[in-house]
Amino acid sequence: MENLKDSTVKIRPLVYWIGGATALAGLLFGLDVGVISGAMEFIQTDFHLSDQTLEWIVSALLVGAVIGALLAGFFSNTFGRKKTLLLSGFIFIVGSLCCSLSASPEELIAARFLLGIAVGMADLTAPLYLSETSPEKIRGIMISLYQLMVTIGIMLSYISDLFFGTVVSVHGDIGGHWRLMLAVIMLPAAVMFCGVLFLPESPRWFFLKGFKNRGMDVFRRIFSS
Repeated sequence: MENLKDSTVKIRPLVYWIGGATALAGLLFGLDVGVISGAMEFIQTDFHLSDQTLEWIVSALLVGAVIGALLAGFFSNTFGRKKTLLLSGFIFIVGSLCCSLSASPEELIAARFLLGIAVGMADLTAPLYLSETSPEKIRGIMISLYQLMVTIGIMLSYISDLFFGTVVSVHGDIGGHWRLMLAVIMLPAAVMFCGVLFLPESPRWFFLKGFKNRGMDVFRRIFSS
């Protein structure tokens, strides 16, 4: 184990794959939080909503995030960090699709709540996974990358809203643009899901579950002497 802690140990490319794929969870967090700000006006016009109903649509994500964070502890400890990230990625895809296809405010609220569960699960599990798989000398950078991606996601959501809200024309009906704003999030969600598929499970989780040999195998994949 001593050689694994040596600061001179080289880092395999797998570590950077881990950082990039997992940081996409932060990007999705930022996208889902920010995208609704540009879509609200179009949603309200399309469904003829009251301000109170619009507030429910906006806040449903945050309510779901609380539930997702509570569930993430159980899922990540029981099934592993990787499987929990995969589940959150799948929910991101399904939730974004349901948002874009919502035929009523109630369906949109439910879909946003579902997305919130994915946000809460990813926000707890992704930094945990990064801290358990990153070498000590770049661990802070890897976790900071996740936080940076949250901010980048918010910025990109505003750019996306601007594009779909003012540039793209859908059959001349500006009310339909909000569906594209919400649907586009499926793309990074699918990339995250596919990326996480090829990641190893957290070695710490293996050790906690008594799979020492499998945990050591992951360490050897991450580190190169």
